[in-house]
Order: sequence, then structure tokens, then C-alpha cells
Amino acid sequence: MIAVLKLSLEEGTDSFGEMSAIFFLCYSFLKKFCEGNKVNQKALSVYTDFMLEQHLRHSHITNIMDTIIEIYRDNGTLCERLCHNESIVRNMGRLVDGDNIKGLEFLKTVVSPGAARANQNVVLRKLLGLRTDIALRERVKRPMGSLPPKSQWHIEYVILLSLCVAGKNQGAKDICQKLLSVDKAVESLYNAQDSPMLEAAYAKFLDEVYLGTDNNNMNTQMLGIRNNDMLWKSIEEVGYKLQFIAEEGKRNNGHTSVISKTYVFYICSFFGEFLWKILSVG
Repeated sequence: MIAVLKLSLEEGTDSFGEMSAIFFLCYSFLKKFCEGNKVNQKALSVYTDFMLEQHLRHSHITNIMDTIIEIYRDNGTLCERLCHNESIVRNMGRLVDGDNIKGLEFLKTVVSPGAARANQNVVLRKLLGLRTDIALRERVKRPMGSLPPKSQWHIEYVILLSLCVAGKNQGAKDICQKLLSVDKAVESLYNAQDSPMLEAAYAKFLDEVYLGTDNNNMNTQMLGIRNNDMLWKSIEEVGYKLQFIAEEGKRNNGHTSVISKTYVFYICSFFGEFLWKILSVG
């Protein structure tokens, strides 16, 4: 199978369409081959650099990155080794550039809950290398239909930053606090109200970067969040959305969309931790 993927694939040639379809089928098989199987994941992991190069070169083959993600899914051992491979680490910088949403999804797998701090730090350095301004200074308009790729990328970027600081990685939290102050983070949460997943992304950021901190400024940061009028206006709006999602579940026999579930998880995690910290700080 790998031998087939090493065949020439050049745009503009007569065989480009047929070979692209063959590559797609090969990657579909490899994805299934390693799903939930750590032995097969390890066997395929040696080709990660090769697959990353193909993803970057042949972005029209949409399941290459899906296969790479499946190789590392729920496999902390392989994820930890990944960040010791200099060639792969160099390619990570290319995965965060532009609108490479699949690339960000892969990096989320690398820094998934329980990941080594070294993984978080490596990915965070790549993200900061973009020098992207993530503050929302004005209200985001409600999207018509599906989100445009640029908005999806922004959401994944903010969530990935949050995952890079999850746990006890205080050094990474300090870096992200300089990237987006507590006031700017709350303002961004407020301005994202009309885009639920973007709002959820900033809730995740506040939860991990500010509420999950162990530094000496925690009380000051909590007061900054508590005394921000935008935060309380956001809480009021969130109440309406949660009520709508609950009604959606009733209409669909307890079933809600993946987006709704993700929104509820991130939002409730943030506000639950926020209210608990308020009681603690006094």
C-alpha cells in the first residue's frame, strides 16, 4: 500500500484524476487499518513524515490527514515520540500556516488530554510563530449557513492554544496570558456570542488559561473576570442558548448535534469553574 502511495502524482498529467482516486482509497484503507489498534498505529507511524509531506503537497486528497490523526489517536506513547522527530516538528510549522484546518485537528490530537508537557510546548511555539492576533474587538456577525474556512480555522486555533496549556503547564499559561489579557479574552467571548463555536472556543481559553492557573495573580485575574460587565451579559445570553439546546434535545428524543454537545461542554465547564472560583476567592 505504501509502495502505491510513493508512485508519482503530478497535476496536469493524464493520470492525475485516476491516481488521486487510488491514493484516496489507499488512505481510506490505512485509516481503517489503524483505528483503535496500537500495533498497527505503531507500524504506520514510521511513515508520518512521508504522509505529512503528501498532505501538504496534495491537499485535494482530503483523507490523508484523517489517516495521520487516526495513527496517533488515543496513543500517548506515539504522540510523545512524535515531538522528538525534528523533521516532523519542522512540518508542524507548515500545518498551522494559512487555513489548514486539518493540520490544526492533527495538532489537537498531539496535545490531547494527558499529553506530555513537551508536546504542548512544541505545538505552542509553532502557534506563536504565526503572530496571530486572536482578540475580537467587535461583534462577530451571525454566520449564514456553514462557517467559512477562515472562521473555522480561527476556532480551531483558539481551542488548540487552550489545549497547549491544559493541566499544570503554568509556563504555557503565562505565555498565553501575555498573548490575550483577561479583559481582552472576556471581550472576545462577548463579541463571539452570535457564533456559538467561536464563543465556546473563548470559553475554553478562559477556562484553561485563567481559571486553571496556579500563579500568584489568580485572585486578581478572577476579580478582573468577575467585575467585567461583558461577562455577565454573556452569561445571560448563554442561558437562552442552553434553553434552546435543551428544547432541541426534547424534540429529537434526547439527541443533540455534535456542535451543541461541544458548546454545552465548553461553556458549562467554564462557567461552572468560574462560579466555583468566585466562591473560593470571596
